[in-house]
Amino acid sequence: MNELLKETIEKIKESVKPEMDKWKEDRATWLKELARYCCHDVYRECEEKGLKKDAYTIHAMMAKKGYTKSCERYFHRSHEDFMELIEKDAETKMFNLERAAYKKLKGVDVKKVEKLWFHDNAGAWLINDEKTFSYEVIIAGGYNVQCLHIRVLFKFK
Repeated sequence: MNELLKETIEKIKESVKPEMDKWKEDRATWLKELARYCCHDVYRECEEKGLKKDAYTIHAMMAKKGYTKSCERYFHRSHEDFMELIEKDAETKMFNLERAAYKKLKGVDVKKVEKLWFHDNAGAWLINDEKTFSYEVIIAGGYNVQCLHIRVLFKFK
């Protein structure tokens, strides 16, 4: 692997770190609230609304709060185990980011890298004095999105 390419991707990963730390914090908060709701509050809410406490109703109410089957792996864990899972998820996301960057730049014989600009969540480099490689980290969420997540957009032109 070309050393300049490795350096470029390491710079990208380093710049994403603050966003990833925010994601871990937000993810932990959201999952703790979801776990509390799914394990306790959903039953109380059924009583308050006069709903049946059958599996279908309870699952539908939990789904409205963002519950998916994959969330269960976080429930009923010690704080240390819980935070370890969040950290592993973050590592997986960073690996996926690195893989996506390699994929965009594969086949490019990087001989020269010049940083054009670089901010907390975005950056651009001139590769071999001819093509621009850029990325932007956005925090995505909004309508019909179950939880806040990080998206990395890459361009190579």
